[in-house]
Amino acid sequence: FTGKIQYWGKPGYETADMNAMLWANIIGITIMAFLAWLSFPTVITTAGAIGATKIAVPLIQTFGKAILCGYIMTLATKPDTPLWLSAVCVFTFVYSGLNHCIADVFYYIIAPSTGKALIPFWITVIGNIIGGRMGGI
Repeated sequence: FTGKIQYWGKPGYETADMNAMLWANIIGITIMAFLAWLSFPTVITTAGAIGATKIAVPLIQTFGKAILCGYIMTLATKPDTPLWLSAVCVFTFVYSGLNHCIADVFYYIIAPSTGKALIPFWITVIGNIIGGRMGGI
């Protein structure tokens, strides 16, 4: 979703397609979270702590980190981006702890206060869209 947002509005990337892509990712990660919960209780404990930390971050910081992530992920997925630069972009995203709406779904689902995760999640989606659109220019 995040790497494809740069194409939003082009054939195959209309709003309905982007919504379907977002929800398909959310459903897939929810299934994986359930399977992880069944199989790896220690992973769930750690992921829950990470999720709680992400929820506690001020929303303006979440928004800024999401915009940067959207921009970097768009740069990483452009067809003319060299492979080495794509790797640097992914490393930067992970190392910097930027907010990626799809990657963070797992943490938000597992977090002990999941009900509080809805606002940070949608702030992250909006930030990723803005950053992705800026990177696609």
